[in-house]
Amino acid sequence: PPLLFVANHQFGGLDLSMILAQCIEERGIMPRGLAHPILFQSGSEALGNIGGSNEGLSEFETFGAVMVTPKNYYRLMETGQNALLFP
Repeated sequence: PPLLFVANHQFGGLDLSMILAQCIEERGIMPRGLAHPILFQSGSEALGNIGGSNEGLSEFETFGAVMVTPKNYYRLMETGQNALLFP
């Protein structure tokens, strides 16, 4: 069954790399990030488009993140994909 990892912004997300490293290296789990919609805005000023790439994908999408919506969450769980959420 898929897993939902829930963390908080107590450390400003600085612990995200440690959480992901432990999931991947020790458990072989690659959770998909449920990310805030602002990270998917187009244009180089958007937070997710760090390099200003023209490919239409944010840096977050490149690494498997999806926009946080009830529908996207349900799709991940329905297809057996693990998810990571920082509410």
